[in-house]
Amino acid sequence: MLLIQAGLDGVRNSMTLPDPCDMDLSGLQDRCLASLPASMEESIEAALGSGLVKLHVPASVTAAYAAREQE
Repeated sequence: MLLIQAGLDGVRNSMTLPDPCDMDLSGLQDRCLASLPASMEESIEAALGSGLVKLHVPASVTAAYAAREQE
């Protein structure tokens, strides 16, 4: 559901798509793709700081998930 909400958010806010990356992507991440989190900690930090996640995922869910992953 969050993926669909992200797409709808892009449409509502008239976001433009990035240029296509028509090449071998191994080792080219810095050139044409946004970096993905490299660890679970970075993933949790990104999710907790995301306005889209805050809008569509209840705070109790994100807090419980973050607490569980940090154990």
